[in-house]
Amino acid sequence: MTELTLKQTARMTRDLNPDASSCLENFVDYVVASVLAGNGIPVVTDAVTNIVATRKNTLYVTNINAQTLLTPVNSATWLDIAGDATAGDGYEINLQNPGNTDAKFNFTVGSEPVGFFIEACLTTADISGAAELLVGFRKAGVFDKARTVYTDYALIGMIQADIKIATDLADAGETLTDTTMNAVDGGQVTLRVEVTTDGKVSYQVANGSTAVLAAPTVAIDYTFADATIVVPVIRLIQHSDITGSCVLNYVKCGYLG
Repeated sequence: MTELTLKQTARMTRDLNPDASSCLENFVDYVVASVLAGNGIPVVTDAVTNIVATRKNTLYVTNINAQTLLTPVNSATWLDIAGDATAGDGYEINLQNPGNTDAKFNFTVGSEPVGFFIEACLTTADISGAAELLVGFRKAGVFDKARTVYTDYALIGMIQADIKIATDLADAGETLTDTTMNAVDGGQVTLRVEVTTDGKVSYQVANGSTAVLAAPTVAIDYTFADATIVVPVIRLIQHSDITGSCVLNYVKCGYLG
């Protein structure tokens, strides 16, 4: 009889219990710790991953270019991810260690019991200051500060004030689809990306604090290839005119249903 490793056992538990692969973080308990992945004091170095821990969850925040502000910080509403407010700087936020190949939020197209999703709510003081503020899934693999280096991804969010969908499949080159929707300064935008068991992607947007999630005005068909392992991400890169505060009000992720 083959002995199961702890990772294999955890994976089986996840597949049998969808709640074991869920995250809901609204930051009401505040950040309780910020450390360097692998232990130590957070550092400003480009492409280094720092950990932001709350009482319930752990976020892995990888620097896009060197950050003088080491990690996101608490704000009144709740986690400000603007960073050091320098053009070209930003973060890619993961719900697990991006280098872990067998982890809670690695979803394998064609092998999951049901579909899966990520949803995030964001409030940005100056929306034109976001060169990109995107939510969605990318193929698991080594971090890169340029999203177009990733070979497979389906992301939706703000590219300056425009709400756009950014996709690439099998490294064929990025397609940018303008939803024709626009975000406004200080407005709350909720972004949701769903993936079916066979890899088909759909999007929902709530543009405004009282809006209800609905399909964007314009979208694009996209399907991840079978057996592709994808991970949920949130990405922010500052434009030259800077976002001011950029608050992550909540993030949730897991199995559909």
